[in-house]
Amino acid sequence: MTSFPEQRKDTRTLVTIMAIIVLTVVGLALAARLYVPATDETRSDASTSEPAGETASNGAPLVGAGEGSHWVTVPAGTLITVEFVDSVSSETDVAGDTFTARIVEPVVVDGEVALHAGDEVLGKVIEAVPAKKIGGQARLNLDFTALRLASGTEVELSAGFVHDGKNQNPKDAATIGAVGTAIAAANEGDPIEIPRGTVIDIRAVAPLSFPLG
Repeated sequence: MTSFPEQRKDTRTLVTIMAIIVLTVVGLALAARLYVPATDETRSDASTSEPAGETASNGAPLVGAGEGSHWVTVPAGTLITVEFVDSVSSETDVAGDTFTARIVEPVVVDGEVALHAGDEVLGKVIEAVPAKKIGGQARLNLDFTALRLASGTEVELSAGFVHDGKNQNPKDAATIGAVGTAIAAANEGDPIEIPRGTVIDIRAVAPLSFPLG
């Protein structure tokens, strides 16, 4: 016959064992709830995600760079022929106004079309002085700020006017024949007008690097 002290000892041992079993079961249950196995979908998302903060070689943030694209660089000094989509005038525009032009002739780099006809050139007005001010001589200063490709990629642009006389009538030549992006009217009292549809050449001041694909 088992003595009373031995019965108490057996009872404590049994309680301890049961407590260990309960804690083990609870721990396994919690681990099972927290564990989320990797699926083909999550693995695919991780492998195709784009690197954060990707930038062009000139430091501009890229928009629209996707998987499978490759990089191309348009050298500094490259001529880009553009057509103004918006008209710009020294008489009606003010500093801060924006305008859009589109590329009319493809730009080829190493046998590959880097800039396509229809790609957009974005710009803004830096200064607009009407003819009635500063002694009657109008002035217009434009800044070409970015390229927007058909893929949606945007890259910073720095470019200036090139005057070679082509695609310009005498009035246009007097208006947009300039070095850089500042334009002064040829004659006092004449406004500076760049009508919609005006075609000019601009020259890239710095290389333009961006993804194609």
